[in-house]
Amino acid sequence: FPKFDTSEWKKRLRLEKRVVATSINLMSERKGNDFVVAAIPEIIKTVPNFLYMIVGETHPMVLAGSGGKDIFREKLYRMVSNLGIGKHVRFIQRYVSISELVAYIGASDYYITPYNDPQQAASGGLAYAIGAGKLCISTPYLYAKEMLNDTRGVLVPFQNPMGLAGAVKRMVRYPKQKAKLEKNAYEIGRTMSWINIGHQYYHLFHKILELD
Repeated sequence: FPKFDTSEWKKRLRLEKRVVATSINLMSERKGNDFVVAAIPEIIKTVPNFLYMIVGETHPMVLAGSGGKDIFREKLYRMVSNLGIGKHVRFIQRYVSISELVAYIGASDYYITPYNDPQQAASGGLAYAIGAGKLCISTPYLYAKEMLNDTRGVLVPFQNPMGLAGAVKRMVRYPKQKAKLEKNAYEIGRTMSWINIGHQYYHLFHKILELD
């Protein structure tokens, strides 16, 4: 990724007037999107133009286990309706292409991974967002703790809507701090590019040959 101009990507998706947070994944209960939805009434008290985009289809194994019923997504729909926040949540209910994924991340002010599993060791969406230099807000599962810590993003407690809301509001209030975290995320993201990974392998192989 180059360092994205968020405003340009927002224009492409017609989101110029919104503060955008995004989660992109194959949806399931363990991904924790419901806790972000629960945080929105608190967020919009101070960020009235906030929009949360939930991008991705439901995980096929989840559908298979429930007889084809999309139970979790239906739960989210009910939450959005009951909380009266329909203008602040948008569902993109499909498996998106790489170019679409780039566009949604590019237009995001915040990327959120509210996962419930503390042992989760990887997140493709979070890796993309870090690579794009986005402000990432996440629960402290293994991969997020390793990649974000306190200097490259914001970690919040598991299953804690108020913690999520507080993180978003704090970053909106302190744009200089947000920019610093984004810069740090982008820099660590550069080490994850293929050319840099290849460079590391090159030196690793040389060390192994020297020891042989």
